Amino acid sequence: SITPNPVFLKISNKLGGNKLKDRMKKGIFGIESDFVEKNPNLVSPNETDWSDPVQLLTNDKSGSAGRATLYWTDKKNIPKGSNYFDYYKIVTTSAYPKKSIVAGVPTIENVKNRVKILVKKLPNNSAFGQSRLAMFMSKNEEEINNFMKYVNTDFFAALMLQEPNRRSAFGYVIPDQDFTNNSDIDWNKPIKDIDRQLFDKYHISDEERRLLGVKR
Repeated sequence: SITPNPVFLKISNKLGGNKLKDRMKKGIFGIESDFVEKNPNLVSPNETDWSDPVQLLTNDKSGSAGRATLYWTDKKNIPKGSNYFDYYKIVTTSAYPKKSIVAGVPTIENVKNRVKILVKKLPNNSAFGQSRLAMFMSKNEEEINNFMKYVNTDFFAALMLQEPNRRSAFGYVIPDQDFTNNSDIDWNKPIKDIDRQLFDKYHISDEERRLLGVKR
């Protein structure tokens, strides 16, 4: 995995174990980008229009003009992936996600601002189309909230800037974490303290943090 910063090689060797990419899922519901255009009668803005409703996040039209929109539909209209309906989901754009998240000035603060725009939480009883990529899913909302704290850390943003520029996903250098109450990270702490725990966990020195662009 070639990263933009050659200095990162020493740091990356400390980030052993599972990576975030192993969590990610795309296309699990079989909803193509033209689903709404081809099936306008199968979606609506109202939950009460359906006997067995599920919330669906998908583009209003195919192509670059499409915009991610929340609809309601009947569960029978979702081609596959019914076993994922009951999960809470953290999603982001599936089209060049790293490029989208680090767009603009390549700084930690910019990445954190982009994350707030592009990374969204979906409730349980939901599904998503091809325009979205699930970064994390759980039936436990607390784990979902802990994951959202993770993506809002300087640690996550700094490593996002070092991700290989792959087309379909990221998470090749960002470590996975235990987001339960049994984690070695105390997710109940403020974000600043969670950051400290993460950098200490991987023995990333003050100098290495500076090289990553982290301000103390």
